[in-house]
Amino acid sequence: MTRSDWILIAIVASVSLLLLGFRLLPVSGEQIQAQIELEGETIKIINLQEIGSGIITIPLKRGKAQLEVNEGAVRLLPMPDSVCPRKICFHTGWINRTGETIICAPNRLVIRLTGGEKMQFDAVTK
Repeated sequence: MTRSDWILIAIVASVSLLLLGFRLLPVSGEQIQAQIELEGETIKIINLQEIGSGIITIPLKRGKAQLEVNEGAVRLLPMPDSVCPRKICFHTGWINRTGETIICAPNRLVIRLTGGEKMQFDAVTK
């Protein structure tokens, strides 16, 4: 490869990273809420900007789940195997953008982020 090829690759990579960075930055002033649903019913709605940080306990049939809130993001803390055997919900990690969800299927628990800027569609089909 010539020197020009390397320069072109560096420019394309830099522009790609810059565009990705803008996409991942949160929009300032978004009022994002965490909607907690248990067995299909909304049991609590939390404004993430107002709460700041802390831990919210959610009672379940098999035990309890703990939702950690920190700087506009939420995640489920690890639960014992008797409460959530596969721990997929825990491995989802932090969510902080409108439309993201954490689902714990064995407990029928859904944490969904709502409000803020609506997510854009990539494509629409008929």
